[in-house]
Amino acid sequence: MLSCISSKIEVYLLPAFPFMVYLAMSLLPRFRGEVWLNVLFAVTSALFAAALPVVVLVSLHDGTAYLRNALVYVAAAVLSLGGLLSLWRCFHAQKGLAAGLRVLASSLTFAIFVGGCALPSINPWIGYGPLCRKALEVASEKRAEGIATWNLSRAENMDVYLGRQVEVVRKEDMEKCILAIG
Repeated sequence: MLSCISSKIEVYLLPAFPFMVYLAMSLLPRFRGEVWLNVLFAVTSALFAAALPVVVLVSLHDGTAYLRNALVYVAAAVLSLGGLLSLWRCFHAQKGLAAGLRVLASSLTFAIFVGGCALPSINPWIGYGPLCRKALEVASEKRAEGIATWNLSRAENMDVYLGRQVEVVRKEDMEKCILAIG
């Protein structure tokens, strides 16, 4: 749903989330016994259950070394356990879809909390701080007056770290530069 409203930042929609959740939960009894709802729930639970194995496999690659964090593994384990427990509660224990959904929601909330606690330790891999420090170091060595970026998401926010404006080079400008040099 968030991608449908491309002109808005997701944060602006946060006040609507509790009402959307309430609406979904209040309409749940109306769809009781629907096969597509059970399939959708089972697929979602299975995706949650696969979180830990996927995180472990992905973290083995050098480019994703930041995932080798105990808190990331704990968050993934919480998701996996939540997925398995929700399937068990819904289908095996015959508690119903609402009981399984409560487990999924609780495990997702707890996993987000635990994963959020891992952010300070993985920030050097995902944040602009180290990149900007290196850019300032190179600019100082080369006695460069400005710093430009190309093909970097949200580069205009780097001015906070750099203490100066950043020139964002567009693809068209880069192609003209390459043609002029070559």
